Amino acid sequence: MSFWWVPMAISAAGSLLQASSSSEQNDSRQVWNRYNADMQRQVDLGNIESQLALADINWGIAQTNAGMAFAAADVTQKMGDIRADMATNYALYNASVLYHVANYNDSLLAQEASRVSEDLNLDLGMIQMYRARERGEIRAEQGASGVVMDQDSAADVIIDARTQEALDAFIVRHQADRRAADISNARARGQWEAAMEAQKVMYEGQLSAFGGRLDAFSQATNQRLSGMGMLAQGAGQQAGAQISALAQQQSSDYRYKSNQMASQIDYEQNDTTRKNNLIQGLFGAASAGASLYYMQKPTNPTV
Repeated sequence: MSFWWVPMAISAAGSLLQASSSSEQNDSRQVWNRYNADMQRQVDLGNIESQLALADINWGIAQTNAGMAFAAADVTQKMGDIRADMATNYALYNASVLYHVANYNDSLLAQEASRVSEDLNLDLGMIQMYRARERGEIRAEQGASGVVMDQDSAADVIIDARTQEALDAFIVRHQADRRAADISNARARGQWEAAMEAQKVMYEGQLSAFGGRLDAFSQATNQRLSGMGMLAQGAGQQAGAQISALAQQQSSDYRYKSNQMASQIDYEQNDTTRKNNLIQGLFGAASAGASLYYMQKPTNPTV
């Protein structure tokens, strides 16, 4: 009995076993390749989500900082207004004090002017009384001496006495007028100086208030600009992160598809190699079996 087929069966069994093992390895390799592609995909998506989350956090921080800058600008502006109002009110108070002091001094000068008028009337009355008594004494002396009254030298004496009275009254009035003029000038000068000083105080107060408002406005503007810059920077960073995330998303999509395609190509290449090896192995086993068959075949077969 011939066993020429046994080597062929063993070779064929070995080829089939090798093909089965290669198929399992190829399947396992494809599973791992797809697993690695999926894991890479998850890592990419996780990085993108982390990047977007960080961008949202930065945007929130930028909004908070900008809000604080805007709030600080409002406080600065309000403080500037308060300081300006205080400067204005302080100037108004000082001007009011100046006016009150000037009015008080003016009232004192008015009282002094009134006393000058009273003194004038008193002095004139005293002069009239003194000169009237003097004329009475002259008339008594003239009457006692037998001089004819109001004629000749007697009249001249009386006239001289009246002239002296008028001169005394003129001198007193002139002095009173000069004093009244001095008081009037002092009153006018006091009112004018008070008005000028009050205007100066008000001007300085308004200038200080304007400077305070301008300084506060400048500081508040810088703070608002800083806040706007923070928002712009935060928005730019967020937009940049979103653009970068979109680009990474597309890159991840391309890499995932590429890995999937590469895995499939690798699988098909390995599967083709496996099939070719199986076919070659089976073909070799059949060839070897045929060769052994013809080698062991009897040359003179019996009929």
